[in-house]
Amino acid sequence: MNFLEKARQLFEKSVNYVKSHSPKNNPEALIAEAEGHIEKSKKAAGKQLMAIQELTGTIKKELKAKEAELIDIQECVQLAVNENDKELLVSLLLQQEKTENDYLAQKNLYDNAVSDAVKISDSYRRFEKDVNELLKDLATLKTRAQFLKMREQIILLENRFEQQTLSGQSDLRSNGYRQLPPKNDIINKNNSRKKALEQAEALLQIKND
Repeated sequence: MNFLEKARQLFEKSVNYVKSHSPKNNPEALIAEAEGHIEKSKKAAGKQLMAIQELTGTIKKELKAKEAELIDIQECVQLAVNENDKELLVSLLLQQEKTENDYLAQKNLYDNAVSDAVKISDSYRRFEKDVNELLKDLATLKTRAQFLKMREQIILLENRFEQQTLSGQSDLRSNGYRQLPPKNDIINKNNSRKKALEQAEALLQIKND
């Protein structure tokens, strides 16, 4: 047997070995590949959940700070009413409105982040369950085409999971949860001052009656 014939036989053996150990033909290899997809998705979901956990932890601190700030402002409002200081009262009421709006925006931020965390967890559990359901049919597969189809189904499940839960979430603060500024800030400020002035006059009227 010449050198070229030996080389050809070695090549054929190598190709046959690869084919026999490919997920397209081998149940054990397909299970291992499926487990790899599950583990990859689990790590990706865990990374997102960790980022959301850090975000919600920060927001909780900010919410507590805003609550304390509102209490201080309300105490100052009462002092301004007692002193009949209309200008100070208007300023405090404007500050109170801004702080309340900031608090509500942060609360909305927190609620959205928690909602996304639930969605990610649920999507991962559904993905894992669907893959395991597919693998239950491994014993019934007979042909290479059937193995290939199952492999493609697993990959499609993983892609769907990523699209549903992980896209657009790389920067939680700048992407999914950032609050948009008012379109007409000047009008909003004028309206707020008018409202604060009316409230101040009403509070002072009640005190002086």
